[in-house]
Amino acid sequence: MNPVVESALAAIPSVEVWNANLDELKRLVSIYGNDCKRSIADEAAKRGYLWNSTQMTYVHPWPMIAVNHPGRLLGVGWRSGQLACIFQSKNGPVRYESASHEIPKETADKLVRSLYCDNLYKQLIKDKGIIMMRIG
Repeated sequence: MNPVVESALAAIPSVEVWNANLDELKRLVSIYGNDCKRSIADEAAKRGYLWNSTQMTYVHPWPMIAVNHPGRLLGVGWRSGQLACIFQSKNGPVRYESASHEIPKETADKLVRSLYCDNLYKQLIKDKGIIMMRIG
């Protein structure tokens, strides 16, 4: 990969920043050609970004996995260091996402496999002071 393209891609931390730099990525392709275009496409695929032709932007989907032994916690998802959890509430399922992008994937895996996922959530997330924002 071209070092200029490589350093530009390394400086893009998230799908939101990727989308904000689409014009710059197009400019790099116009300068460096099809090899650059392939490198950018390969990096997007490696990160799990998918092209949304309706919105004309990349998206980073959340793969959600049902926990093995549900209590209030029903499902867990992880992407790029961010955790998503779906809890059962009186009014139906509610989704929360972590404000932090520094949660290891192993945390999500542990929550999915746990016999007591509600208690483990409290130990790994709540007691550690990780902020979870209500999304839905």
